[in-house]
Amino acid sequence: MAEAFVQSIKVYHSATEIMYSDPDLSYLFLVISIETMASAVFKDYQLNDQEKKQFLIGKYGKEFWDDYVSGTKHKDVLVEKLLNVETFSSRKFREFIIEYLPDRFFLESSDEARPRNMSCTIGHVGPTLSDKGKPVDFSKILPYEKYDKSNLKKIINSAYNMRSKFVHESESFPKSILLGLYQNIPVESLVPVLREKGQPLSVPTLRTIERIAGYTIKNFLLNH
Repeated sequence: MAEAFVQSIKVYHSATEIMYSDPDLSYLFLVISIETMASAVFKDYQLNDQEKKQFLIGKYGKEFWDDYVSGTKHKDVLVEKLLNVETFSSRKFREFIIEYLPDRFFLESSDEARPRNMSCTIGHVGPTLSDKGKPVDFSKILPYEKYDKSNLKKIINSAYNMRSKFVHESESFPKSILLGLYQNIPVESLVPVLREKGQPLSVPTLRTIERIAGYTIKNFLLNH
């Protein structure tokens, strides 16, 4: 476990070092930092019978389950054979975050890692200066990056799916992950915000996934 923690911290540190120079790779590293800990913590992760059925139907289809699994004489053996090749990485990733992400993540209104006074940004919806002529505090967490426990699973799954597409299909992360990162960002970064009408983004920004990684890894250490 100690080795996994050290490795996770190394990957997390690398992610923060390249956050501004290579956001896509930084996002990947942050997911990996969580994944590293999750794999160690849930090393012996097991599904119950209903979860096994749902997993195999989801992967192979109901017709496959009905025709080749459920009605066979050696159903249990076949199920275990099919599951033996699975690592359940995405499930471990999700369960680790759900278990160790502290309430602070949902309650805080600002991100202290962000610069407070940026001269301009496309990612911030509103004027650069406040009504009193003072710079806007860009460390504030905006509505599109404010999540609660009810939509946590959705964004965790989205982040992991984007990680998989990046690794296995060479698909870049959406430009919206750059929101709140630079003073000037591509206009297309705003498209998801406009499409979802300011609601929390389905794919969390780089800043958000950094908060999730930092909080979960730290909270795991504090509890062990």
